[in-house]
Amino acid sequence: MYVTSQAPVRVSFGGGGSDVPPYCWSHGGEVLNTTIDRFARATLRPKRDEITIRSVDFDIVETFDTGRIAYDGGDLELLKAVLNQFDLREGFELTVQSDLPSGTGLGGSSSVAVAVVGCLAAFLEREMTPDDAAELAYYAEREDLGEKGGYQDQYAAAHGGFNDITFADGETEVRPVTLPDPLLSTLERRLLLYYTGKTRASSEIHEDMDRQYREDPSEERARRRRLKQVAVDMNDALANGDINRFGELLHDGWTVKKELSKMITIPVIDEIYETSRQHGAAGGKILGAGGGGHLLLLAEPGRTMDVRYALREFDIESVPFGFEADGLQTWVSDDAK
Repeated sequence: MYVTSQAPVRVSFGGGGSDVPPYCWSHGGEVLNTTIDRFARATLRPKRDEITIRSVDFDIVETFDTGRIAYDGGDLELLKAVLNQFDLREGFELTVQSDLPSGTGLGGSSSVAVAVVGCLAAFLEREMTPDDAAELAYYAEREDLGEKGGYQDQYAAAHGGFNDITFADGETEVRPVTLPDPLLSTLERRLLLYYTGKTRASSEIHEDMDRQYREDPSEERARRRRLKQVAVDMNDALANGDINRFGELLHDGWTVKKELSKMITIPVIDEIYETSRQHGAAGGKILGAGGGGHLLLLAEPGRTMDVRYALREFDIESVPFGFEADGLQTWVSDDAK
């Protein structure tokens, strides 16, 4: 038998930063995001006596005895952390690959963690709800490894689709956002995604955000309230079918987000963004913690090609994408079939 799984990456529209503990539990957080048709994938085959993990992206293979795996600071730490959440007494070979590079603002590492959780749960015949998978992946990445970050990535990857996610008093609620097909199609057409070619360590940016929070908690809470309000207002804009207002809110959220840390943007990103605004982008943002990665833009009506043409002068890559309705998916197959 073999097990395969996949989990999508996410695009965060608004509220990012309000999903980070301890703020989200003490004051409540809210994010609006969607998953897109780019995935982290995992495949598992039983193997006698030992565990082999293989990363196609890093071109690394490591083999271990069954049981808890020690950390050594290498590139496979996240995979090891997820494996350590399970009681592994049987051997297997696990292969993992992502459609997009890590550290690019789409929650890719969390999607990897969720995909591996799904693979192992199926292999061990352990029932796993989307919330269970998200929480286990979060614990492996944020608690066991100590990587700083928020909660939305794991929940988006596990649930999939267009969601409004709230965080309060230690509880997370995922509320699907249902949009009419014409509105969803128009939004998808007007959104542009670019890979800047710059990667960043999101944990370092979150460390800097934590430092600012400790130094001036009142001001930082106010910024996070503004970010949360952006997500609330975005929901209202979509409910009213107002994509132009949605674009303005993308810009408002990006303006506030940059105040959380000086590491969130760099001069070349500011130049790209301002050029897009001058040629028809209603708003946009760097996805994820910032510092590089993917830039999301929303073009004004009829201005999509104007924005694309203006950005040709920059060494950035346009990334075609579509919305993805499904979250974590897992399949168990017989080798003979």
